[in-house]
Amino acid sequence: MRKAIYYVLFLGLINVLFSCKSAPEIEGFDAKKWKGDPNACKNYRAALLPALEKNKDKLVKVEAGQLMQLLGRPDKNELYRRNQRFYVYFIDAGSQCKGNNGSLGRTLRVRIDALQRVSEVVVN
Repeated sequence: MRKAIYYVLFLGLINVLFSCKSAPEIEGFDAKKWKGDPNACKNYRAALLPALEKNKDKLVKVEAGQLMQLLGRPDKNELYRRNQRFYVYFIDAGSQCKGNNGSLGRTLRVRIDALQRVSEVVVN
């Protein structure tokens, strides 16, 4: 009985060690500043966008948890077909900000596939 308990604990530890991957490193990108600008109302994200666009390929196949480590919680979460979804991050201040009656600003749309990995990164 004890061997079975130790075995289960060992497998749990192995699972934890290998599932805690860190977010990809993107040169010139300040994740703290990006996360500190929800809905892009402080206008910090627009300056950080070129670094993300240059390294979009580093984001593809990254797990959703790793993406959230890098970019934080999405400003919008859109459900899509076949257990896919889009994480939407605003880049420019727009009507999503209080006191701003203009149109919505640009967005970074990240498609998350059914396996919880990034499959597409698009700036609109």
